[in-house]
Amino acid sequence: MRAGDDPATSVVDAGVVHHRLRNLVVVGTSTFPTFSRAAPSLTAAAPSVCAAQQLLQPR
Repeated sequence: MRAGDDPATSVVDAGVVHHRLRNLVVVGTSTFPTFSRAAPSLTAAAPSVCAAQQLLQPR
């Protein structure tokens, strides 16, 4: 799932929120353009932590 600002060329925005379904947060390695060989578990967990922080912030 490509991340980007344009819904025509990407699925999620920079905050990993789906363009069309704004209450859907996509976390995991599916939004990564590439993947590192070093520490993949921590790299994969990072979007989850960022998304959780965004969800906890008052709007």
